[in-house]
Amino acid sequence: MFTVAFPALEEISRFTLVWVTFIGASIAFKRIEHMSFDFLLVRFPVRLRRVVKIIREVILLALVFIMVFYGTEPVWANLEQTSTQAKVPICYVYIVFALAGFIMFIHGLNHIAGLLRGEEEIFADKVALD
Repeated sequence: MFTVAFPALEEISRFTLVWVTFIGASIAFKRIEHMSFDFLLVRFPVRLRRVVKIIREVILLALVFIMVFYGTEPVWANLEQTSTQAKVPICYVYIVFALAGFIMFIHGLNHIAGLLRGEEEIFADKVALD
C-alpha cells in the first residue's frame, strides 16, 4: 500500500491552525485567561491591586496596538501572492494578525473601562489573593 499526500490540504490545515490560534488568543484575552504574573499582584496591598491591574491592561493594550499596526504590513505586502499548493491568497492568512489584534484591542479598552467603573468581579483572579 502507498499513501497519497494532499499538499493543498496540508497547507490549508496550517493556515487554519494559525487562524484558530489567534482567534483563540483573542477569546482568552476577552475572558482574561491569558498568562499573567499574579505572584507580583499578590505582593501589593488590596487598594493598589486595582491600579496595578489598570497598568497591566494599558501595557497589554500597547502591545496589542503594536500587533495590529505591524500585523497589517504582511497583508499589504502579499496582496498579489497565493500559496503554492492551495492557491489561497496569502493576504487571507496574514489578516488574522490584524483582525485578532483589533478584537483584543477592543476587549482591552472594555477591560480598562470596567476597572475604572469598579467592576472588580469581572477581573477576579484565579488565585486567592487575600
